Amino acid sequence: MTIHVSGTVRVLFERHELEVPGEPPVKVPAYRCRWCDFTVVTDERSPLPDHACDGPAAGETYRNLPPPPLSHAPT
Repeated sequence: MTIHVSGTVRVLFERHELEVPGEPPVKVPAYRCRWCDFTVVTDERSPLPDHACDGPAAGETYRNLPPPPLSHAPT
C-alpha cells in the first residue's frame, strides 16, 4: 500500500548529510524519510516535498493467540 507523505509531517524526516564527491568532498544538509529513505537536499525543513512512500516496515503480528498458562499450572 502506498502512502503519500506530506512534507508538513516533519516528524517523519530526520536530519542527514550527503557527501558530494570532489576535491575536497563537500557535505550538504539534507532530510531523509524515516520509512523509505527518500532524501531531500535542503537547509530548512519547511519546503520538504510530498512523496509516495511504502510506510513503515511490516512486522510480525499474531491473531488469536492462546492465553498464557496460569502461573500455578504444571508445565
